[in-house]
Amino acid sequence: MQEQKRIVEKDKTLKKDDLIVITGAGGFIAGNLALYFKQKGFTNIRAVDKKPLYEWYLHVPGVKNLCLDVSNEANCHRVCEGAVEVYNLAADMGGMGFIERFRIECLRSILINTNMVEAAYRAGARRYFFSSSACAYNTLLQQDPNVRALKESDAYPAMAERGYGWEKLISEQFCQEYWHERGMKTAVARFHNVYGPHGTWDGGREKAPAALCRKVIEAIETDQKDITIWGNGDQTRSFMYIDDCVLGIDKIMHSDDLIATPIGQHLHQKSAQMGAQHHAGQGPRRNLRMDHPTVQETQGRRTGWHWLMKTSPVGKLLGSIPNRLQLAGGWIDQPFVSQYHPKPPGAMVVVQIEPDFRPMDRSGIASGTRTVAMKLWKGKLPDRPPEKLVRELYETENKGKAEPSGSQDMIGLVYPGVNRLDYDFRIQGGIFPSHIESCNSPRVARWLGDVLHLIPVEPRPDGYSPLGVKNLAPKWVARLGQSGKACFDAILKMDALGASLNLNMKCWEMLLPHVVRHPALRVDLMPILKAYQKEYLGAMYSGCGGGYLIVVSNKNVPGAFKVNVRVAKK
Repeated sequence: MQEQKRIVEKDKTLKKDDLIVITGAGGFIAGNLALYFKQKGFTNIRAVDKKPLYEWYLHVPGVKNLCLDVSNEANCHRVCEGAVEVYNLAADMGGMGFIERFRIECLRSILINTNMVEAAYRAGARRYFFSSSACAYNTLLQQDPNVRALKESDAYPAMAERGYGWEKLISEQFCQEYWHERGMKTAVARFHNVYGPHGTWDGGREKAPAALCRKVIEAIETDQKDITIWGNGDQTRSFMYIDDCVLGIDKIMHSDDLIATPIGQHLHQKSAQMGAQHHAGQGPRRNLRMDHPTVQETQGRRTGWHWLMKTSPVGKLLGSIPNRLQLAGGWIDQPFVSQYHPKPPGAMVVVQIEPDFRPMDRSGIASGTRTVAMKLWKGKLPDRPPEKLVRELYETENKGKAEPSGSQDMIGLVYPGVNRLDYDFRIQGGIFPSHIESCNSPRVARWLGDVLHLIPVEPRPDGYSPLGVKNLAPKWVARLGQSGKACFDAILKMDALGASLNLNMKCWEMLLPHVVRHPALRVDLMPILKAYQKEYLGAMYSGCGGGYLIVVSNKNVPGAFKVNVRVAKK
């Protein structure tokens, strides 16, 4: 029978009451995706999973839940009826322990996608999303633990992971051909080790981060001396936090330029390093025992974020506006703090960094300000005086805000290199710095990129505020401003940077204690900070409530990644 091809045209704007269908919603990622759309204000969400409701990982109020097996064709038509967008995340899958032992079960998931994509097409859905996997990549490119970055096209010539990987690859082809031959827009994302709250942590379907956490806890509870890690300990992997994952799904689904796109953090590390990091500071040191024959894993796998950001459709979508890293002296840019400085000005340091990774939202990297800048300037910094760009961005972001963002966020995005910002409440009310001193030495930038190590901790939660308690003693405000001056001087000398970061954290703790201690925070930040300050040259958090832990070290820091400092072009 000849099928009618739809005319592919610009979509209508998705309305808040349009029906969104999410399969696999009893699982980790799809459950969080339902929560994501609910929090965005969508009111007509149909969540589907074959598991009984009491086994679902996440229950989202206001979402219609159906317990149906979508490997059955009739169920797929029922599920997709009236849908405007369909997100198919249903599959029989798990970690390596599952997909290596149950290949036939993994292959049977092909029934889910073939039935779902046809049902979505017949229901008139405008867009269809399929959740693929990094297992679709050619395994011959993943034998070396010193892994090179994988890009979209590296799935071909095909040599996918047996069972699970081949099912994903052929399902990707189905999706692409439904767009090409029948005109239904489809999107595919290849996930890399997603982790976060409500994830699987036992039973064989869990991923490496949760599995290692469980093994460490079990060892502590039972006083075991050994922790077993599969493989030889040299395997490298990318990891992605669940909030980044669901945001990536949304962006990929609503872009017509991305096909079979990998989404994962550029952070990668060896399994032995990861095991060591998980049990660091947990009492007596335990031995990491490598279990070589248990599961034959690929040695190296990570997303090529540096490649993606610079040359691929993902890079074009995310834009070229840089990121901003705040070092010592933060909060001195806020007038309610700087007004108590006994001998102004007080200083802080911001560093412009290349946008070759996507930071967590609400993590102190000025991602919110960057989002405003992306819309305001269409993804690229205008060629105009930086001071004018700073004021334009400040006014745009803070319009109508009761608690405005500090100007240091805007300055860090606009001014290249390492910048010392001096704030004096007597000048312009302390809103903008009275003086900016910049360093754009490539040598200094390389050194700073080598000694700074970022460890993802957790974004600050919704509803959290660091301003509930203010102890704005002038002597601590003065020390905060001094930490910024000491930080900038240390960077110029390329030495002794850690002490200023440690002083900054002590000032935050004294002035605004809710920055590091608050009932809404799910992570106890201070013990982590103290452990890294003791082990390394210095450490501070990227912002209030956590975000990233910035560690100063001349040696590698397990679990950390490095940033590239952007300097002015000559």
